[in-house]
Amino acid sequence: QFRCCLAGLVFLIFLRGCSVNVYNSPCGMAWTAHMLSCASDIIAAIGASPVLIPRLVGSCVHQRCLGSLLTLLLTATVCDLGAMAVYFSTVGGAFELVGAAAAEEGAPSALAFVGAWECIIVSSVSLQLALCFSAWQFYRAFREAGIYPPNLSRARVRAEVSPLEFLCEAEDVALLSDHCSACNRSLTMEEAFDDRPVEAANVSVFAFAEEVYTVRG
Repeated sequence: QFRCCLAGLVFLIFLRGCSVNVYNSPCGMAWTAHMLSCASDIIAAIGASPVLIPRLVGSCVHQRCLGSLLTLLLTATVCDLGAMAVYFSTVGGAFELVGAAAAEEGAPSALAFVGAWECIIVSSVSLQLALCFSAWQFYRAFREAGIYPPNLSRARVRAEVSPLEFLCEAEDVALLSDHCSACNRSLTMEEAFDDRPVEAANVSVFAFAEEVYTVRG
């Protein structure tokens, strides 16, 4: 699945270059959105290509690059989603879906409901999402097998794989979890200590009232 998604991205990059010479190129913000989408496709393809080479997989694990790969693919996917949002929110991007531009590009009348550029940017987002999900499955398999991170016995890493590892390393996630647990324990202790003076004050008030009542009696 990972290889298919990466091959699809590479093919889409070449298809985008061919479309520039064959079809009318978008202009304005629509063209900027396509350039952003193309850049994110290229970055994702270059960043994920070492995983396809068996000799480089061991180096990626030893150099702790799998976590960085997840962050890179997530960033590229977010940029691609933003590019698609910009494209379809521009003046010409949304209205080209009515089919006039698709008919001019040579699409059959039964299929002339979307243009070539719309298909390209939607395909780019779909492949980016699939590649990101495939990389997550690849990473989670390595984590659950105890292969990543290296020297797992010396590292403070939790057994469960957290989605936060898209953004930071497994050790950082463990530190954040420990910090949150420590904060919860400290809050519980503070609440317990805050309740004690109130109870002591209530006891002293009742004792003073009993003494006053005894003296007057």
